[in-house]
Amino acid sequence: MTLDGTSRGGSVAQRRGGSRRLAALALALVAATFALFVAGPWVWHHYLTRDGAQDIHEVATLPGSLHPCERSYGRSRTDRAQTGDELRALLGEEPLVVDPLPLSSCLTGLSAACPAGSCTPTVVWVRVGEDAYVSYSLRGGP
Repeated sequence: MTLDGTSRGGSVAQRRGGSRRLAALALALVAATFALFVAGPWVWHHYLTRDGAQDIHEVATLPGSLHPCERSYGRSRTDRAQTGDELRALLGEEPLVVDPLPLSSCLTGLSAACPAGSCTPTVVWVRVGEDAYVSYSLRGGP
């Protein structure tokens, strides 16, 4: 004990302050690690490169509705998946495949200005197999 009543190691308040700073530093390190190794790759894959639409998703875990680009699409009543060839024959073009995960990016086909007569696709597709897709239909109106 020193003459002013504190111990050589500093006051209890000083020691607690050091512990709090160490805990805050550890928490910041954990947050930075999470952002770098978990959130960063997810953002890169699903938002910046827009590759999430090409991922294969489990049919059982797909949501009942999707909301890409602030539009609402409801899942078809059947779980029957269609092949890419079936869709191209039906649509006459490549199907618009979207990423069903929350916060996924807005695809160009959904956000582009209206080309002659077709603004918003009425059906989008989610990939559920190597060559299998399920449909989501546009809900509501303009």
